[in-house]
Amino acid sequence: MLIHPWDAADDPALGVPTSYYASVQLACDVRIVDDPAAKAAILNRQLAHFEPDGKRTPVSSVDAPDRRLLPGIRGIELTVTEVRAKFKYGGNKTAEDRQRIGARLSERDGIHDAEAVAHLRP
Repeated sequence: MLIHPWDAADDPALGVPTSYYASVQLACDVRIVDDPAAKAAILNRQLAHFEPDGKRTPVSSVDAPDRRLLPGIRGIELTVTEVRAKFKYGGNKTAEDRQRIGARLSERDGIHDAEAVAHLRP
């Protein structure tokens, strides 16, 4: 929960804590992957994403240093079956409160503050 001490107009100690958030919950089917070639394919996709420089030897290669670790790895494949999302951006606040809070978020300029400010606007 993100609580701002400046959420109350005058005295933060008298304010009611509130949250400004976006939340997503996924329901999914799970498939366990134990086949070495399939696990290597999963690892290669992940490594290509997180280490895009391409210098790593593919895990499926015979001379790959990571190949000997495959027996100790279990892969999982998730198939999303349902998505539930909730967003709360002070819709119960007066326009003046939302404007004040938006101004403070803009001043702070923290990660995702600009997106939260965009949601606070009517």
